[in-house]
Amino acid sequence: MCHNPKSKSRLKQPIKTTDGYSSNMPTQFKASGDYLKGEDYTFEKQFFDLIDPEKPIQLALSKANKGAYYSPSEKKVYIYDAARNEKSAWERKAVVYHEFGHGIDWQRDLRSSQEVADMRAIQIARLKKQGTYKVWTRRYDYAKGKYVNEQVERKMSLVAYIDQKMQAISSKVWGMNAETFTKRGITKADVLEQIGSVRDTIKSLVITYGDGHSTKYFRTPGKQQAEYLAHAFENAFVGNEIFKKYMPDTYKEMVAYIRGLK
Repeated sequence: MCHNPKSKSRLKQPIKTTDGYSSNMPTQFKASGDYLKGEDYTFEKQFFDLIDPEKPIQLALSKANKGAYYSPSEKKVYIYDAARNEKSAWERKAVVYHEFGHGIDWQRDLRSSQEVADMRAIQIARLKKQGTYKVWTRRYDYAKGKYVNEQVERKMSLVAYIDQKMQAISSKVWGMNAETFTKRGITKADVLEQIGSVRDTIKSLVITYGDGHSTKYFRTPGKQQAEYLAHAFENAFVGNEIFKKYMPDTYKEMVAYIRGLK
């Protein structure tokens, strides 16, 4: 996919740095700040360098549990997800890339670009393509006198298969012991949050599948593209192993697009 260096989304701005951080990054996100809770992590300078230094994006943090969002009128990101951030270190980082990603989108009007439209069109066509997939089903076996689980082949679209898979994995994860995940250096909440991001992205592409934002929300012009891009920023800068495994082509394309921004 070619990038037009003259396009509005590719305008390069001179960036000043402070102690290795982008001067566009709120100080609360520094390694010594309270936000990371002592985690050894550095938010990527390349990401915050994408913000127009002439139009800084402000930050409002709160321990209340009222969600997180970007306010275009105020040019400010609100992060009120204390409970979710406590449970999931992945979400604590992803929400920053997600909401400030919304801000970058607003500054550059990425959602209206032909490049994004073309990329999404390819991915939507791929997801809607019909195929034959092995899925698990539950039926009552009269000979055995009980319900049994079995794999059967079903013809369906790729998006239907992936969304069904996400729901099945989510149900399984909910029933698993938390220690199973901590031994791998993650948490149950990390996995569930990543599944949620996959399903929200699915809905931003094919509105009849997935979950997260409501169908009414996505019917508003520009919302599907905006949410899609916010998840693209997540994939590019914090990663999502669930997304990468079950939607590898879409994942690579999203990451390549975001990493190509200057």
